[in-house]
Amino acid sequence: MKHAAKRLAAKPFAAALALLATPALAQMGPPAQFFDGEYAVIGMQPDWGEPYSGTAMIVSTSETEMTITRRIGGTVISETAKLEPHSHVTEALVLNLFAADGSPAGMCLWSTDLGNYAILNCYRGDPEVHGTAGYESYFSMD
Repeated sequence: MKHAAKRLAAKPFAAALALLATPALAQMGPPAQFFDGEYAVIGMQPDWGEPYSGTAMIVSTSETEMTITRRIGGTVISETAKLEPHSHVTEALVLNLFAADGSPAGMCLWSTDLGNYAILNCYRGDPEVHGTAGYESYFSMD
């Protein structure tokens, strides 16, 4: 499934309009719709726990928010993510992850591959609970 928002570089006029809709984020990165799609997920549990793999579906709910539904083994986990400036590096736009109860669940840095598809690299877990964060990477399957 191809998403028009994935190919922002191929449609510069549409990309400019989308970014102008969110002036505060326009200079920092793409709208949440850029991340829409299906992803392969690989990761490792906090504290050097077990590795895992699965899939995820990301669906934007606004210009700055999205729902991420992960399927790892037989478990389905739904979270929300918000595109926000990093708390210590204002030039960086990150995806802050929140569990269903609203508690922080992690943070993702994003980049793109050569086809202009999103790649997410995430830290998972509460640093006050876990000595070492869990890690998770998302690769577009679109």
